[in-house]
Amino acid sequence: MAQDLKIRVILPATMNGVFRDRVREAYKSVARPETVFDIVSIKTGPVTIESHYDEALALLPALEEVKKAEHEGYDGIIIYCGGDPGLEAARELVKIPVVGIGQASIYIAALIGHKMSIISPLENLKPLYDNLLRANGIESSKVASVRALSLSVLELQDVEKTKTAIIEASKRAMEDGADVIVLGCGSMLGMFEEIGQKIGIPVIGPEAAVCVTEGLISLEATHSRRYYEKQL
Repeated sequence: MAQDLKIRVILPATMNGVFRDRVREAYKSVARPETVFDIVSIKTGPVTIESHYDEALALLPALEEVKKAEHEGYDGIIIYCGGDPGLEAARELVKIPVVGIGQASIYIAALIGHKMSIISPLENLKPLYDNLLRANGIESSKVASVRALSLSVLELQDVEKTKTAIIEASKRAMEDGADVIVLGCGSMLGMFEEIGQKIGIPVIGPEAAVCVTEGLISLEATHSRRYYEKQL
C-alpha cells in the first residue's frame, strides 16, 4: 500500500466549515488515492480576500498555520487563494513544499496554451492578478485578458450562478484571444471540467495545485534554500 501523502490546505480567510467541505470534496476528486487533506481557515482576519488590505490582514495568521503544518508532520502545503498571499514568506519558514493555487494554475495554463485569460470575481481585483502574472514571469504576450464577473467571493458560493457567469466571461475572453481559461478564485472550484466542455477550450481551476503539490512531494523536491533563506 502506498504511504499517505498529507497535505494541509490553508484558507487565508475565516470562511465557514461548509466551504472547507467543498474544498475537500473537489480536491479528493482529482487527488491520488493515498493523498489526505486537512483543510484549515485562519482564526482571525478577513472573511474573504477582495483587496490588498484583506491580504495584509490575513498574512500573519496564515503564516502561523504554515509553521504548524510542518511541525505536525505534513508533507506539503497549499495556500488556497488565487492571489497566493504570503507564498514567498511561507517558503522561507518551512522546508516542505508550499504551493499557491494562483501560481500552479497560471504555470499549467502557460504549458498547454498560447494565451490565457484569468477570470476574476471583481473588477478591483484585476491589479492583484496583474501582480501575480508579473511576479511569476508570465509575459504579457501570454495573456489575453483578465475578465471580471462582478460577483463578490461570497456570491460565488451560489454554484449555478457562478458557472453561468464564468461561461459568459470565458466566451468574452475567447474573443480576446484566450485559448486557456484560468479560474482565478478558490471559490470557483468543482466546475473546471464542466465549463471546459461547454466552451471547448481547457479550463484550469484551483484543483491544479493538488497535482503540482503531489508531484513535488513524490519527487522529494522543494523550494531552493539558496533563494528562500530559512527564517527563524
